[in-house]
Amino acid sequence: AAARTVATSSIRATGDGRVLYGPFGDLIFTESTHCGDGGDQRPSSAVYILREAVNIKAVPASKSREAHSWKSIPQEVAEEREAVELLYNGMDVVTDIALGPGGEELFVSGLVGDVSRIVRIPLNQEDDDDDD
Repeated sequence: AAARTVATSSIRATGDGRVLYGPFGDLIFTESTHCGDGGDQRPSSAVYILREAVNIKAVPASKSREAHSWKSIPQEVAEEREAVELLYNGMDVVTDIALGPGGEELFVSGLVGDVSRIVRIPLNQEDDDDDD
């Protein structure tokens, strides 16, 4: 399945998650939340990638402390950022992520209901079309 692009200005990690920095400069991270109405909330986790994050300019030191209070990324900063892609969201809880040998695939472990799962996700964008 093709990765979905998410507007960077709406991404703000709110829970515990995992972060990996890939050998090709990609930043891979997880985000967990709860979905549903009222008392019927269930956990939901997703894995995202920011490709070639190594090429993104850092937030200037003068704005770094201010960034801790941001609820979203300001437009002037967002314009310098690339789009974040949704890689995977098929688990209730993602417990860990790991790169495979060579850094061209990602292993995601977690829970679907009470069942433990491990899935392999190709990171090479060209390989994504071959797996459908």
